[in-house]
Amino acid sequence: MTPVAWLVAVIAIAVMVLAAGYVVMTTLNRRRLLKERFGSEHDRTVRGRDGRKKAGQELQARELRHSRLGIRPLSREVHTAYARKSSEVQERSVDASARSDGQRAVSSMREADRR
Repeated sequence: MTPVAWLVAVIAIAVMVLAAGYVVMTTLNRRRLLKERFGSEHDRTVRGRDGRKKAGQELQARELRHSRLGIRPLSREVHTAYARKSSEVQERSVDASARSDGQRAVSSMREADRR
């Protein structure tokens, strides 16, 4: 083989090794991020599926569904009001009027959050 052919072969091998390394690193990084995000749920999902790949796909699908829900934190005022009303309802005995008060409190907090 000529020196140029050797050089091309070495470069081709180096590119393949780098590509394989990239694939391995991105897979490990994705797995680490899912494990950090989901914690013990990640471990349960891996045990309940036919492998890490399927479990990872399911967890990523969950993340996508969650991101599409448009969930956002409550404002401090709404959170404080909800916590106060929740505490008031819990202090009462759970009878029909307390349940309806609780339902009204949750409804009013949802309505306040929409504004």
